[in-house]
Amino acid sequence: MKLAADHGYGVMAGPPFPLESVRDTLRIYREIAPQGDPKLVLIRFYHLAPTHEQAVDEAAGFLQPFLERMQTATAALQPEWTPWFKLDRMIEDSLIGTAAEVRDKVQRLEAELRPRSLILKPISSSVAKQRADLGAFGEAIQP
Repeated sequence: MKLAADHGYGVMAGPPFPLESVRDTLRIYREIAPQGDPKLVLIRFYHLAPTHEQAVDEAAGFLQPFLERMQTATAALQPEWTPWFKLDRMIEDSLIGTAAEVRDKVQRLEAELRPRSLILKPISSSVAKQRADLGAFGEAIQP
């Protein structure tokens, strides 16, 4: 982190990285370089449904196989990351819910973390659903 902050390099946080870790990373970066800009690129899993329960149920079906693979891989290669791959935490740190819930979460993330870029990773296997969710983001969440 010191190298990044000293040279003005940016920070990227992919979907698996817990928001708590992102907060810690930004805090450290800003302690090292108070006038610096971490240029945060925040990537989050994204899924919308008419109800919170439906969104979470659908997301769990898409995410569980990924999480199982990641738990196996990290246990062998990077054991300190293995606890990150818990379904409840992953859903909580993602943009999953109704359009209103996701809009509220995006506003909180922008206020707290101030990402330069927010990249959405739709999780549905359906291209039509991915397009619909991305369209809804532009229309209802961040017009």
